[in-house]
Amino acid sequence: MAAVIHLVAAGSSDLRTAQEAMVAPGYQKANLSSHFLFDTLNVIRALLYADPGKVDHATTSLAGLLRRSLRTAEVTLINLGDELEQIEVLLRLARLRYHDRLQTHIHVPDHLLGVAVPPMLLFNLVENAITHGTIEFSRRQSIAFRQRFGF
Repeated sequence: MAAVIHLVAAGSSDLRTAQEAMVAPGYQKANLSSHFLFDTLNVIRALLYADPGKVDHATTSLAGLLRRSLRTAEVTLINLGDELEQIEVLLRLARLRYHDRLQTHIHVPDHLLGVAVPPMLLFNLVENAITHGTIEFSRRQSIAFRQRFGF
């Protein structure tokens, strides 16, 4: 199974219109999923017995992710590059649980890293792809980010 998330590159006026719609009154901000938090805490608990050397790294990664999510709760937009950094932390934590069954490919051109996006928007898409795409643990899962031009 593979989940592909396309990043659509459009003109600056199209991006500005989309960004304005995403921060319009009534737009629901995304938050860290409670399922993700509990799953990650359970993975860390299991690591205490299976691989204690990874516990410090996992705990530090989760703490950093929580810290960043609190900071971004106060803003309406962040740079795509910052969002992708948070996604990389999510993927590192998910690999502790799924090991080599989860493969990811992020292909985002540098010129898109400064594009403003709502915080946690892509993060939650990836988290959902992992959660709902890896129910069958017997086979490898893949998540890919790719740029696509036009709508």
